[in-house]
Amino acid sequence: MFNDINLSLFKFINANPMTSSNILGIATFFAKKLIFIFPSITIISWIWGPSKNLSYQRIFVCKTTFSLIIVICSVISGFISILFPQERPFILGIGQQFLYHDPTPSFPSNHATIAFTFTLSFFFGLK
Repeated sequence: MFNDINLSLFKFINANPMTSSNILGIATFFAKKLIFIFPSITIISWIWGPSKNLSYQRIFVCKTTFSLIIVICSVISGFISILFPQERPFILGIGQQFLYHDPTPSFPSNHATIAFTFTLSFFFGLK
Protein backbone atom coordinates (compact mmCIF):
# COMPACT_ATOMS: atom_id res chain seq x y z
CA MET A 1 0.00 0.00 0.00
CA PHE A 2 2.75 2.46 0.97
CA ASN A 3 4.65 1.68 -2.20
CA ASP A 4 1.49 2.25 -4.29
CA ILE A 5 1.06 5.72 -2.78
CA ASN A 6 4.75 6.44 -3.31
CA LEU A 7 4.61 5.42 -6.97
CA SER A 8 1.36 7.33 -7.58
CA LEU A 9 2.88 10.53 -6.19
CA PHE A 10 6.05 9.97 -8.19
CA LYS A 11 4.10 9.52 -11.43
CA PHE A 12 2.20 12.73 -10.66
CA ILE A 13 5.33 14.88 -10.29
CA ASN A 14 7.68 13.06 -12.70
CA ALA A 15 8.67 14.94 -15.81
CA ASN A 16 8.42 13.41 -19.27
CA PRO A 17 10.40 13.96 -22.50
CA MET A 18 8.00 16.77 -23.47
CA THR A 19 8.71 18.76 -20.30
CA SER A 20 10.30 22.13 -21.05
CA SER A 21 13.88 22.83 -20.08
CA ASN A 22 12.65 25.74 -17.92
CA ILE A 23 10.47 23.42 -15.83
CA LEU A 24 13.33 20.91 -15.60
CA GLY A 25 15.64 23.71 -14.46
CA ILE A 26 13.21 24.74 -11.71
CA ALA A 27 12.70 21.13 -10.65
CA THR A 28 16.47 20.55 -10.58
CA PHE A 29 16.90 23.64 -8.41
CA PHE A 30 14.26 22.38 -5.97
CA ALA A 31 15.77 18.89 -5.93
CA LYS A 32 19.28 20.13 -5.23
CA LYS A 33 18.93 23.41 -3.32
CA LEU A 34 15.60 23.64 -1.49
CA ILE A 35 16.82 21.36 1.32
CA PHE A 36 19.22 24.15 2.37
CA ILE A 37 16.28 26.19 3.68
CA PHE A 38 16.38 24.20 6.93
CA PRO A 39 20.01 24.81 7.89
CA SER A 40 19.62 28.43 6.72
CA ILE A 41 16.70 29.02 9.10
CA THR A 42 18.67 27.31 11.86
CA ILE A 43 21.71 29.55 11.33
CA ILE A 44 19.55 32.67 11.11
CA SER A 45 17.83 31.66 14.35
CA TRP A 46 21.22 31.54 16.07
CA ILE A 47 22.38 35.00 15.01
CA TRP A 48 19.25 37.09 14.49
CA GLY A 49 16.12 37.87 16.46
CA PRO A 50 14.74 39.93 19.31
CA SER A 51 17.14 39.87 22.27
CA LYS A 52 14.42 38.56 24.60
CA ASN A 53 13.95 35.50 22.32
CA LEU A 54 17.58 34.90 21.37
CA SER A 55 18.29 32.45 24.19
CA TYR A 56 15.21 30.40 23.26
CA GLN A 57 16.22 30.47 19.61
CA ARG A 58 19.71 29.26 20.48
CA ILE A 59 18.26 26.43 22.54
CA PHE A 60 16.19 25.55 19.47
CA VAL A 61 19.33 25.58 17.30
CA CYS A 62 21.16 23.31 19.75
CA LYS A 63 18.22 20.89 19.92
CA THR A 64 17.88 20.88 16.15
CA THR A 65 21.58 20.32 15.56
CA PHE A 66 21.70 17.54 18.13
CA SER A 67 18.58 15.90 16.69
CA LEU A 68 19.95 16.05 13.16
CA ILE A 69 23.26 14.54 14.20
CA ILE A 70 21.46 11.69 15.92
CA VAL A 71 19.05 11.09 13.06
CA ILE A 72 21.53 11.35 10.21
CA CYS A 73 24.34 9.44 11.91
CA SER A 74 22.19 6.79 13.50
CA VAL A 75 21.41 3.40 12.10
CA ILE A 76 17.67 3.99 12.19
CA SER A 77 17.65 4.96 8.55
CA GLY A 78 19.66 1.88 7.65
CA PHE A 79 17.40 -0.42 9.64
CA ILE A 80 14.28 1.01 8.04
CA SER A 81 15.69 0.59 4.55
CA ILE A 82 16.56 -3.02 5.39
CA LEU A 83 13.16 -3.76 6.95
CA PHE A 84 11.12 -1.96 4.27
CA PRO A 85 13.20 -1.92 1.09
CA GLN A 86 11.74 0.43 -1.48
CA GLU A 87 13.50 0.81 -4.78
CA ARG A 88 13.49 4.24 -6.30
CA PRO A 89 11.07 4.52 -9.23
CA PHE A 90 13.87 5.08 -11.75
CA ILE A 91 15.43 1.77 -10.70
CA LEU A 92 12.13 0.11 -11.59
CA GLY A 93 12.17 1.82 -15.00
CA ILE A 94 9.27 4.14 -14.11
CA GLY A 95 9.34 7.71 -15.39
CA GLN A 96 12.22 9.72 -16.78
CA GLN A 97 15.43 10.37 -14.87
CA PHE A 98 16.83 13.82 -15.67
CA LEU A 99 19.02 14.17 -12.57
CA TYR A 100 21.54 11.51 -11.59
CA HIS A 101 20.90 9.80 -8.27
CA ASP A 102 22.64 6.81 -6.75
CA PRO A 103 20.43 3.71 -6.77
CA THR A 104 19.96 3.86 -2.99
CA PRO A 105 16.68 2.87 -1.31
CA SER A 106 13.97 5.52 -1.48
CA PHE A 107 12.68 4.96 2.04
CA PRO A 108 13.44 6.66 4.29
CA SER A 109 14.37 9.73 2.30
CA ASN A 110 17.23 11.75 3.79
CA HIS A 111 15.46 14.95 2.70
CA ALA A 112 12.27 13.89 4.45
CA THR A 113 14.18 12.83 7.57
CA ILE A 114 15.90 16.21 7.80
CA ALA A 115 12.67 18.14 7.16
CA PHE A 116 10.72 16.03 9.68
CA THR A 117 13.40 16.42 12.37
CA PHE A 118 13.62 20.16 11.77
CA THR A 119 9.85 20.52 11.97
CA LEU A 120 9.62 18.54 15.21
CA SER A 121 12.46 20.55 16.74
CA PHE A 122 10.81 23.76 15.60
CA PHE A 123 7.38 22.92 17.03
CA PHE A 124 8.62 21.42 20.28
CA GLY A 125 11.69 23.61 20.75
CA LEU A 126 10.28 27.10 20.29
CA LYS A 127 7.52 28.59 22.37
